Amino acid sequence: MLIQRFQAVHAIALCTLAIAASEALIPSAHANSVPSVPVLIVQSLPLVEFPADYDVCRGSGSTPLPVFTTSTLTVPVGQPLAPNTAVKLTGVFRPGRNPAQIKQPVLGWVNSGTLQTQCPGTTPPPARPPVPFNELTTNSPSCRRLRLPGEFPPGPVDGLVAREAPSLSSPAQVATNGMLDGPAAGARVQTTGTNGSAITQVADNRVWMDIWYVGRLGRVRKGWVVVTPAGFTSGSQYISNCR
Repeated sequence: MLIQRFQAVHAIALCTLAIAASEALIPSAHANSVPSVPVLIVQSLPLVEFPADYDVCRGSGSTPLPVFTTSTLTVPVGQPLAPNTAVKLTGVFRPGRNPAQIKQPVLGWVNSGTLQTQCPGTTPPPARPPVPFNELTTNSPSCRRLRLPGEFPPGPVDGLVAREAPSLSSPAQVATNGMLDGPAAGARVQTTGTNGSAITQVADNRVWMDIWYVGRLGRVRKGWVVVTPAGFTSGSQYISNCR
């Protein structure tokens, strides 16, 4: 009899312990709720398309160029491209035109800040302007000029700063006296394209133009200048035809 009572009491104790343990796993409706941590959802920036850049050829640069699967530039696509490889753009960029999507020789995304405007295997630009500046006239096809202050829309009062590449992050050209170089207000400049055509590129939400100009100390130089204010991706508000 004593053994049976002990077994019964032991069984009841085990059942009570099991119920208590199971209730501990189920939160009470009256328990203090722990505030939930907000889930952060990564919002990707919208892509921007520039139809004029579709199928445009660029150089990969002087160092190996990594290619990535997405515009976040985190997962590479195989091995980097060899230096001085010709790549073709799709015309699709992230805001600020960096990075850029390429379609050849492989589909992916690259840092556009290292791309070169000169496509490998093509004829390099001439080493001198089409017309000597002392022979330049308003009838020369390559002739352009900076708009004088006061015209509409007004151009920069002190001319334009020339850069090595079409980007605000590109080094500005400097004269031998250490001052920033570029064409002065009202100065005549020359385009670098064939038969007087202008070579332009959209970058940093502005239009850039590749030009020949006479610098501060009379030196003929070639560089990229901004020809529109920020927010303009077409036209040439700061440079007009010679007249």
